Amino acid sequence: MGSSCGRSATIGGATAPDPQGAARRQWPSLLTRAACSLLLAAWLFCGAPAWAAHTVDLRIGQISHPQGSLQDVHVRLHQASGSGSLSIARAQWGEQHIGPLELQCERLRIAPAALGCAGATLALEHPAVGALQLQGEVQHAMGETRSTLEGTIGGNPARLGLHVHAEGASVQLQLRDMDAATLTPLIPDPGWHTRGQMDLSLSADLHRHGTVTGTLVLTVRDLDLSNPDGSLAAEGLEFTAIAGLRGNRREQRGTLRLVGRSGLAYVDPLLMDLDAHPVSLLANMLHRDGRLWLEQLRVRQPGLLQAHGQASLSWAPTPTLHRLSLRIDEAMLPEAYTTFLQPFLIGTVLDSLDMTGRLGGELEISGNRPLHAAMWLQQVDVHDRRERFSLNGLDGRLVWAEDTPVPPSRLRWQQGRIYRIALGTGEAEAGLAGDGLRLRRPLVLPVEDGALRLDTLRLDGLGGPDFAATLEGRLEPISLEALSRALGWPELQGTVSGTIPRVTYRDRRLALDDALQARIFDGRMNVDRFRIDDPLGRFPQLQADVRLRGLDLELITGTFAFGRITGRLNGDILGLELLGWEPVAFDARFHTPEGDRSTRRISQRAIENISDLGAGGTALLSGTALRFFEDFRYRQLGIRCVLEDNVCRMSGLRPEGDGYILVQGSGLPRVDVIGFTREVSWPTLLEQLRAVTQ
Repeated sequence: MGSSCGRSATIGGATAPDPQGAARRQWPSLLTRAACSLLLAAWLFCGAPAWAAHTVDLRIGQISHPQGSLQDVHVRLHQASGSGSLSIARAQWGEQHIGPLELQCERLRIAPAALGCAGATLALEHPAVGALQLQGEVQHAMGETRSTLEGTIGGNPARLGLHVHAEGASVQLQLRDMDAATLTPLIPDPGWHTRGQMDLSLSADLHRHGTVTGTLVLTVRDLDLSNPDGSLAAEGLEFTAIAGLRGNRREQRGTLRLVGRSGLAYVDPLLMDLDAHPVSLLANMLHRDGRLWLEQLRVRQPGLLQAHGQASLSWAPTPTLHRLSLRIDEAMLPEAYTTFLQPFLIGTVLDSLDMTGRLGGELEISGNRPLHAAMWLQQVDVHDRRERFSLNGLDGRLVWAEDTPVPPSRLRWQQGRIYRIALGTGEAEAGLAGDGLRLRRPLVLPVEDGALRLDTLRLDGLGGPDFAATLEGRLEPISLEALSRALGWPELQGTVSGTIPRVTYRDRRLALDDALQARIFDGRMNVDRFRIDDPLGRFPQLQADVRLRGLDLELITGTFAFGRITGRLNGDILGLELLGWEPVAFDARFHTPEGDRSTRRISQRAIENISDLGAGGTALLSGTALRFFEDFRYRQLGIRCVLEDNVCRMSGLRPEGDGYILVQGSGLPRVDVIGFTREVSWPTLLEQLRAVTQ
């Protein structure tokens, strides 16, 4: 009978001649050659002389092909039962090795140039997927082999369709309810935890020239995944990946679509909730020599993110992101802050924000390291949940690079607030490189009706535990009336201005390298030994020495319902300590400057209020006489309070009998104010101060 087998076979260790030399130029498949073995056995079985046995055994030591080989092929045919079998000890195709393989046929149909196997059972061992146990039908005719088989592969329900012909082969494969742990051997690093289920569908055409065209659909359900150090993880993840490919062993091209429907995915430090924001990814891809390129990459998460770009990555020997160029067309707030920004800001002043508005950006990564990033903002409002600051109407562009030089970053805002102090419209220009920021031109920050001018601003260690900052500048005149209203104080008169020496922040401590000098109440204020520990924490600790010289008492007392006092005032607040912005210790002394030549007068109301402080003061002038005068001359005044353990130890200008002088009068009528209370609790003294100033 005729045959399309061609070429030669090694039978029992000897080489059989090729009856059709012209077939050498055709593409012969290994499966076709195995079918030829069955046909040869069938010819021996049906066409042999009458003395032939009722059972035919055909053993072939090796069937060779440039792309692979079959070892120890054994064909057995039984005339009585009409059944047959084919076994192969080992099969090799390229770098793939499988075996042993055994095909049993319950009903063998033999015809000229054709072979049919009904009730077929295929058993095969594959090193990657395990045991294959399939049943169905196999047909070979006119150089083509077709099979439809169902059963299990690696213990999972499977369906396999195979069509082998002279131009190549077609494969249809469906696998259901696979254990996701099947993928573990594909992961280069040991120690991964994998649990879940998968469905796989493969449709592929193998062409005679070695190219492959196909579509792979992988559906994963309830995937739990984690690497040994926990930097990559998934929980309850459900997604579908669809890949359309064309290529050969070395190179494949096609398209990739990934749809993540639910679950959590963690890539340190980012946590993505796909239940809230499902993700879809679409790209053209190229796979060559173990490396994957994604072109025309598009990512979409409704309500969160839209982006496009390109990437290249490899999985072995370790997962590596060789290159990523991503443009974020739109990121929706506040979700984009919570998902993509906040994880990188933990431990900084920006780790607890409410944000609204729109963001966009760019990201460049090479060799798993970021090289360039940019973010643009459009009408963004930022509010600190701890109520420390806020900015409204933010517009601009932030640009970062791993190394300098880097294009300038520019931000504009309409208004803002630091604690309760209002900020006006402003604009900043800076350079962001590495882990640092440098101000490129002086920043003028409108504060109430004045301004804070920063000539120098330098930040280092951004996003890390070694964050440090340095600034220098000047405080342009700010109305104390506006400032006190913002801080909830009684309305003070005058302005505050001055020079800000070099301020440094390091190891969670803010300190001045030199004394802070300012103009206040037409006098001078000098602050040295100034430092704040944990200034942006819940309980900041402030320490300083404050010296006041030549303050105008009329400006000070005109603010309160305390009573009018004219003249000048000096003061020293030494060893000042605040915890959570509340005083816990100081040594404060206020007094009339020596040599003061200003007019010094004190009103009747002021005398009464000073007398009431500490609930022990006495004005040495009869109540009747006081009613005839609105104010009095005085020589000097002075008061001292040493705060310790929430108790204020009181004293005045000098001792007087059992008390101390608070106000020394002058002229006629003369009024002296004597205090007698030596100790008073700090809360009580504050309540008395509030009472006499309202």
